[in-house]
Amino acid sequence: MKISTIIGKLSLLALLFAPLCVRAERFFDDDFDYAFCGDSDVRVCGIKNSSAKSLTVPNTVEYEYYDWNDWDVKHKTCTVKSIGGIWSDNLESIVIPNGVMLGRYAFGDHCPNLKNVTIKGALDIIPEAAFSGAHWKTLQSPMA
Repeated sequence: MKISTIIGKLSLLALLFAPLCVRAERFFDDDFDYAFCGDSDVRVCGIKNSSAKSLTVPNTVEYEYYDWNDWDVKHKTCTVKSIGGIWSDNLESIVIPNGVMLGRYAFGDHCPNLKNVTIKGALDIIPEAAFSGAHWKTLQSPMA
């Protein structure tokens, strides 16, 4: 038997017996689009509810997936670590909880109507261009 035939059969067996639990790279809840940046850490990378004028970023979000190994729906609580790349013409106000960092260009030129930002904790740093295109009027923080 040729080596390529043996390798082909072993590869097929490996596929048949491999765990069938695949995690998505991105997922949604009612308001936001999330991307994994660790095993259970996520970042906000978009807005699902594009007509929303006011949103609150959660500290945690529930990720639901189907585990083919157990033939069951599983839930995993993920920690929201950062915000990056939000695009919304309608967003006017956002609340950012304690412990969530702002990414570079978090709101940038893509949220032209963002006027009010409430930060529920201290930020170590506000990255370059985080609010570059937003015409925000108030920044509320318990540290102020």
